[in-house]
Amino acid sequence: MNDPTIEELIDLARQVPAPPGQEFTGAREEDIVALESEIDRALSPELRRWLRVVNGAMLGPGGVFGVRDVHDFLSIEKYLRIYPEWRTLGWVPIASDGVGNYWVTVPQGPDRSADWVAFVDTHENPGAVDRYVASSFLRFMRFLLKSELGETRWPGDKEYDLECDPALANVPEAQAAWASR
Repeated sequence: MNDPTIEELIDLARQVPAPPGQEFTGAREEDIVALESEIDRALSPELRRWLRVVNGAMLGPGGVFGVRDVHDFLSIEKYLRIYPEWRTLGWVPIASDGVGNYWVTVPQGPDRSADWVAFVDTHENPGAVDRYVASSFLRFMRFLLKSELGETRWPGDKEYDLECDPALANVPEAQAAWASR
């Protein structure tokens, strides 16, 4: 399955239940550049394109993050201050599950390509990948938004996950979303 486009994701996002009056506004390029300078890491081109359209929003169980004031609960930088080891690891927090765990982009995935999305169970070990859930930011967002619209197979249904994101076949079994825990 191909990576979704930003337009497809926005169409899905507009269907997701959201707080009254939520609008999607993008980050300014200079704010994205300032964040990259602050965290000493370039954001993936996919994440940059997304942030230009959606600079954090109440999408998904705990929201997706953006380039916002550090005190805002949808701020990437806020979570890098809470978990400073993520900055050292090159992780960029992109969303919350709503109960204190997070999805992050990692600089190198299981197949050695950049910017995979991993789930971090902060209650178990905030400095370790619990499982990999998508091979790219855009695929992650498609999974997340479809799950908010009622798709129940992600993460964890191996057949579905691999059909939608074949690169997940490169994930070590112990870190696959479908691995028994």
